[in-house]
Amino acid sequence: MTMNKKVILIYILSACIAFLIFIMGVVVTLLFGSCTEQSLVYDISDNEATVLVEIATDHDSERIAEYDRDNTRGDDLIEEYKITNAVVLVYNSNKLFEKSGTLNADGELKLTLREGKKYIYVVANPGTSLKGRLTASPTYTQLNDMVSLTEDYNNGNFPTQGLLMTGSLEKAVLTGQENKVTVPLTIRTARVDLYINKGSAAVGNILVESADLVNARTTGYLFQNNNVETRAVIPFSKLNTLLQDVMTEGMLVGTQYTYPVVGVTDIALLIKVTHFEALANGEMYIVRLNDLNTNSAITLKPGYHYKVMITFFRDETGSIDISKYIYKENFFVIGG
Repeated sequence: MTMNKKVILIYILSACIAFLIFIMGVVVTLLFGSCTEQSLVYDISDNEATVLVEIATDHDSERIAEYDRDNTRGDDLIEEYKITNAVVLVYNSNKLFEKSGTLNADGELKLTLREGKKYIYVVANPGTSLKGRLTASPTYTQLNDMVSLTEDYNNGNFPTQGLLMTGSLEKAVLTGQENKVTVPLTIRTARVDLYINKGSAAVGNILVESADLVNARTTGYLFQNNNVETRAVIPFSKLNTLLQDVMTEGMLVGTQYTYPVVGVTDIALLIKVTHFEALANGEMYIVRLNDLNTNSAITLKPGYHYKVMITFFRDETGSIDISKYIYKENFFVIGG
């Protein structure tokens, strides 16, 4: 092979090597450029948006003050609307689980969600076991069929973590802006207050020996108002026991809670009193939570406050004066 041919061959090989290096550089650039671009697209989130989830409880300062003033459950202060922790669950338009989180100390949570229709659920003050179930990414059906646990009711004692509350709403998440969602919460239990009073000053002292909420429901659905058949006899704790004077609004004997019931006949108050001016000393009275104090269907709604007043008269063992009114659209009250 002549020298010229060798030189030409070397040039050709060099050109080929240079071309291959150029091609490899282009390929590498495209690959890494493509990955970088995809990462930027994901971070910028052309099809995602930030959603700020907040909560609102259905109460005001006047009602909290009333609750605290009437408290006889043994605590210095019961904040029925306090929230110690809350779990947020989000499902997409196909009702498939998308994301969950917990609210911060300010009662809010920021989530990055894909655009589209969302079903947003909040469960506040769950006990340890219930919280574990909620954070295990339940399906849409599992969540809507979920029932509270006895620890969330705490056998009628005010739960350390607070009363169980839930709320949900639908939200269309829009891209390119921050979406704010305020989920209204409702206490899942109904509150029952028992009052007694005298029909006149001529009536002697009345001593309350015991008071129970019979067949109180100790568990309930998180997002349904259907009946759950776990029940118990729950005593009213730290009773106000002695009524000596006629009182304008009666004397609060005690407060108790039950999960909601619809159309049942077995839930009632059982009170044992000694009425010193009547023949019935140590008598038991059954008070059913409906307008006529009869064995007809009873419905107790979540988040409602039910007030029962028993008025005693000198010539009778006792009578029940029934009236009702709505207090700020949330309180169905039985009694005077």
